[in-house]
Amino acid sequence: MKSLLLIISLTTPYLIYAHDTFFSFAEMQYNQDCQCLEISLSVSSHDLEEKMESLVKNYKSLETSFKIESNRKQISEFIRDGFAIFQNKKEIKLIMIGYELLEDGSCSLYFTSQVLKKENITMKYDLFMQEFSEQQNKLQYLKSPNKTETFTFFIFRRETEINL
Repeated sequence: MKSLLLIISLTTPYLIYAHDTFFSFAEMQYNQDCQCLEISLSVSSHDLEEKMESLVKNYKSLETSFKIESNRKQISEFIRDGFAIFQNKKEIKLIMIGYELLEDGSCSLYFTSQVLKKENITMKYDLFMQEFSEQQNKLQYLKSPNKTETFTFFIFRRETEINL
């Protein structure tokens, strides 16, 4: 019994101060009908809320911020600063078309792009990397119904080329 108590007392501090992980995930596909990209992005609600507290004057909550157009615009701008698409060195405009605050602590954001050609794009995905040096971002691109390509972004690799 004393050994068990000793093990618990020695390991508890390490469990309490376990290293946090920082991830965001995106899925993207090219829609032939609108000649645009459709994107879903999942981030930690806690991380987004922490960032919004520093950006939004008189901040109340993430849920309230999504209901106020000026705050929603700030959220969208912050996301687009860290999740950007370029074609022929020109930034492709992304429009936030929806969001969900989920019970698992994540926030799903939905975007569509302006019209673009089904050619190569440069994807910059360094969302939250200014805030967290351990941040990792993952993008799954649905190239066709049977083919998905996965791209991983780190602090040392923030951009990649994707052939649409």
